[in-house]
Amino acid sequence: MSLLTLANKIFKPILDMGGPIIMLIILTVLALLFGVKFSKALEGGIKLAIALTGIGAIIGMLNGAFSASLAKFVENTGIQLNITDVGWAPLATITWGFSMDLVLLAHHAHCQCCDVSYKENRYIGCGYL
Repeated sequence: MSLLTLANKIFKPILDMGGPIIMLIILTVLALLFGVKFSKALEGGIKLAIALTGIGAIIGMLNGAFSASLAKFVENTGIQLNITDVGWAPLATITWGFSMDLVLLAHHAHCQCCDVSYKENRYIGCGYL
């Protein structure tokens, strides 16, 4: 069994829980790494998960409520607008549902470690994703 298969078996149930739970875990771990007390870290993670769930629900309701109006708008104007801008929060939820998340995360961490260790970059950022 390869390392990737093992990691997929371990993390797949977590990924199946959805974006809000994953963001709760990530925010809680990050806060703990920065020295925040566990209760405050967990509280922040829970608040983020609740916010992501609420935003997703509101976007879903708005899409349902305005779909007839938007269809009429398209019919009257002839403009085809088939993309809805929902912002970063629902997209974070969608992103953590992607099956290749672990591979991309491992690749990004490897590239950042190489940059820092070879003194190519003094800062850890998101330049590779």
